[in-house]
Amino acid sequence: MAKKEKAEGGEVEVEGGGSSTKKLIIIMVVVMVVMMGATGAVVYFLFAGGEGAAPAPEAEEVIIRETNYVKLDTITANLIEKRPARHIQIEAEVMTYSPKVAELLQMHMPRIRNDLNNLLGAPSYVELRTAEGKEALRQGMLDIAKRVIKDQEGLDGVEAVYFTKFIMQ
Repeated sequence: MAKKEKAEGGEVEVEGGGSSTKKLIIIMVVVMVVMMGATGAVVYFLFAGGEGAAPAPEAEEVIIRETNYVKLDTITANLIEKRPARHIQIEAEVMTYSPKVAELLQMHMPRIRNDLNNLLGAPSYVELRTAEGKEALRQGMLDIAKRVIKDQEGLDGVEAVYFTKFIMQ
């Protein structure tokens, strides 16, 4: 694309004025062709169900379990040491996926509370102020709830114990 300009005596042709525009158009056309080819390849591989296509995996059945929490009444106990804290007060909830086990936890709550009170009298303030001590206490509470339901009803199903309040004073 040569550009023509008028000079005093006639017309003069100037070279190179449109070459950058021409290069830009060529680059845009090449990019569009590559993008169209890539789009076609993606559509072919995704939607072509020919002999070479892998079978679609079967959907796994998702089992949704209802979570049941059984609240333990506030438990207060004396600590072995009298300083710096004398008492511990705990509120916790027991988790199960079985509504039947939740009912059984309520039914056997007096025995569970008795065993928990015995457990809470053993640790010291020094033990309970650490994360490891609290975790050991939580695990002990879980073991008690599991044991009571297993002994009384012959069932498993107590999954966890969670502290909702933990005070030492």
